[in-house]
Amino acid sequence: MTRHILISNFGQCLLAVTAAVEAKTWSCGNDDISLSFSDANDNFALLSLVDERTKRNLLNQPSSAADDSSPPLWEIGYVDNTAGPRKQLNASSAVFRGGLSVSKPATGSLIFTWTNQDELGIAVHLRVDVADGARVSTWDVSVTSLNDALGPWAVWDVSVALPNVMYQDQEHETQNSGKLFLPRGLGVEVNPCAHSLAHVWPRVNLHTGYPSQPGAMQFIAYGAQGEAAVYFGVHDPEGGIKEFGATCGKSSLPMSWSAVVENAGRVDIRQTPSGQEHKVGYTTAIGVVSLSEGQPVWHGAALEYRKWVLPSSRWGKRGPIAARRGPTETQYPEWFLHNHMWFNSGWQCYDVFPSDQGEPEVVQNRSLDIRGRLKRNFSLHWYEWQQGPNRDPKDRYRFDTHYPDYLPARGNLPANDPADFTRAVATLQQQGVHIFPYINGQIFDINSASYLADDGDKYVVYRCQPGLGAKNCRMGPTSTFASGAKFRVADVSSYYWNQNQFNTSTQLINDYGVDGMYIDQISAGSPRTFWSYPGDDGGNATGGGGSFWSKGYGPMLREIGASTGSKAAPIFAEGNAEWAVGSLHASLLLWSFDAPYMLNDYAGDYDWTMAPAFMTVYGGYQIGLGAIFNHEDVVSVDTAAARLAAQFVVGAQMGWMSLGGHSAAGGAESRCGGMRTYDALMSSASDPLIEFMQNLIDHREAVTRLGGFIDGPMGMPPSVSPVPSTFKANFTARNAGPFASTMIQAWHTGQNMETSSVVILMVHVVGERSPTYTVKLPLTAYNLPNSTAVRPMLLKKDGSVSSAPEWKLMQKGGSATWEAAVTLDAREVRTYVVKGGE
Repeated sequence: MTRHILISNFGQCLLAVTAAVEAKTWSCGNDDISLSFSDANDNFALLSLVDERTKRNLLNQPSSAADDSSPPLWEIGYVDNTAGPRKQLNASSAVFRGGLSVSKPATGSLIFTWTNQDELGIAVHLRVDVADGARVSTWDVSVTSLNDALGPWAVWDVSVALPNVMYQDQEHETQNSGKLFLPRGLGVEVNPCAHSLAHVWPRVNLHTGYPSQPGAMQFIAYGAQGEAAVYFGVHDPEGGIKEFGATCGKSSLPMSWSAVVENAGRVDIRQTPSGQEHKVGYTTAIGVVSLSEGQPVWHGAALEYRKWVLPSSRWGKRGPIAARRGPTETQYPEWFLHNHMWFNSGWQCYDVFPSDQGEPEVVQNRSLDIRGRLKRNFSLHWYEWQQGPNRDPKDRYRFDTHYPDYLPARGNLPANDPADFTRAVATLQQQGVHIFPYINGQIFDINSASYLADDGDKYVVYRCQPGLGAKNCRMGPTSTFASGAKFRVADVSSYYWNQNQFNTSTQLINDYGVDGMYIDQISAGSPRTFWSYPGDDGGNATGGGGSFWSKGYGPMLREIGASTGSKAAPIFAEGNAEWAVGSLHASLLLWSFDAPYMLNDYAGDYDWTMAPAFMTVYGGYQIGLGAIFNHEDVVSVDTAAARLAAQFVVGAQMGWMSLGGHSAAGGAESRCGGMRTYDALMSSASDPLIEFMQNLIDHREAVTRLGGFIDGPMGMPPSVSPVPSTFKANFTARNAGPFASTMIQAWHTGQNMETSSVVILMVHVVGERSPTYTVKLPLTAYNLPNSTAVRPMLLKKDGSVSSAPEWKLMQKGGSATWEAAVTLDAREVRTYVVKGGE
């Protein structure tokens, strides 16, 4: 075997040779991290990922991970003009040809090369870069065509893995308190491989599709609080479709991502200019996050991801909310930034609604009743507003039917005049209720008038089998929901689909006068690997992987806003996939609150807990709103208070209670229970809950005026002792808890965390006095000045501040901490503000 080795020592990267065994070791690093690779016994492997702060290697030796069936460092799938299915080549099956180190200013690099057997045409290169001062290395895979031995060939898919992350399962006595962060919704931390996770609904899957609500961001992390965590991310600034996650093993926790490449099978690698490499897939980021005392894994990893994604990604470059506030086009109107509570006209987990639900008079009367009871403005998410072209009530387009056809709007019976909807919208707006009607942005009813008239087969997604040219393509399957209608997934990159969504939205905003739009599913459901219509000859399919999903939706969403003239019309959608930051104004977070909100439970008592890293990354860039409530929550008061408090402390606009629907669980409604809360909210038994909601709204407004929630990110959770007690919902179906009886969180009031003030939120959700908590704010964790002249102040709900003598500045071993002994009254909301450093 011929090896081509360049021995060099530039910067921090070098090659060492152990003569006795002819093993070669390559290493690269800086003052924060270092990596090493070896080809001992012709087995190329990643040996170490070291936290240079502690000199700790966070990886197992490859031999100790062998029985975990760990994935190879890289793998490509390719197709050629020979018979047979997709071929594959990976770091284990290919022939390793050697490595070299390269020096550039402020960056050290290692480049490794493999070929297929007998050098038949394919060379694969893995480049690992470590920049000065970086805590992550970046990995890129590329291919070159060595000769014409294979004839035309094209890459179909690619994967990269970190195969030997150190992990010990619960059967080992040396099990540490390691947690795996996954970007599900706002984020969750899990005890990997815990048996109890199999019983969580929906089950926490350690692999997820991106971009979606289950895979909202492109990083995961594993480690222990206050120590160090392995960071594994995909730094893809365009938001391409991929799957990533971790796999349980006895001693290792392999992390990996995989993706079908854009225009899979259609790019002949032989056409790459001579001497140039063809990059495949995305840049992988692998590194170590050093955690400060008390800092959870999710928060440290979120700060690392934030450093890359905000200045580098297509959506991050659109800038924070502070740069997009204003009265026109796609900017944020002030009323929306100061909206704090939501209701919906009526929704159920089982999507079949009562016939009067959505009728203008019914929605108007219920909303005005709640407005009078709450005495605060709110926004209303309006379902079942649509009628369709035939005014006969029996021909109305019901929920999940006829999409994308909706108009005209329905009216009040018996006349069913569409003008009734317009009048109800205007009446509610006059009383401070803002209106957002529902449409669906993803599914195309194959029996709708539009599908039948416009040859809908051309505007839905296709699936192509691996092959040169991607010519073996068929339409995606149909899906059926509770309505019984049959749908296909629309091709969201098509002008036809985007124009249809644009026309419906702008007509509702400009002609019917609604305040904004809700477009369902577009940032929630996981986009699969789809192709566009392949043409009559079957050979023109485009798409596959890549970012067609986010690039298709994004411009359409921004064009809707640009068409509304002087009226800024916010748009929100289900799910918080990151690509929508800067295109959507807000995200409906429903399923983010499935996980127990145990933010201050670091003892590991629960196998999965909410870890709202999304708000640390994107706080001040986009708004979150809404959670699922049912009738029993409101009746019990404590459960509804806990759901509202969890929304409050993570910075979301609160509520999203259903005014219509069914009040009782049973039958098809057993999953979420009866969702109708109107009657319970109007009952005098809910007076304590109404007062609590008013308190939360007023405190949220006071924090918003300082810049919290809309101008800055979520901070590190304050240290709290003892850990708050917990309770569960009376209705033990979906997202039934447990809930912390006291919820505490910190927010920065500006994007510059070095200088912005910090707001501390504390909410006691049960109807009895809390124990006395010791709350600690390490100054270095919040960039606060070490001075008693700048101390925490009590922030009142009217926006004024007063002294808070309970806070004491404690000095110990060169570090300083603000500490307070705090006791909260029944359902008390308390906020503090500390001025930031200069």
